[in-house]
Amino acid sequence: MNNIITINNKPDFAKDYEFIVARYIGGEYWFYGAYSDGFKADKVASEIFDAVIFHNVRIQGKRGN
Repeated sequence: MNNIITINNKPDFAKDYEFIVARYIGGEYWFYGAYSDGFKADKVASEIFDAVIFHNVRIQGKRGN
């Protein structure tokens, strides 16, 4: 069973954020933004078509803050 999800075009800095917003297009996830605030991520995701929020539970806010 493969539980790894690939987010295309995801920049390296995104791994430092608690929330990643991606679009689900053609069966693939495409990076849209990275956020330390869940409310901001939810607002952004609600404004774009086919958005998904990924929550990195190992980080709270932004790594390094």
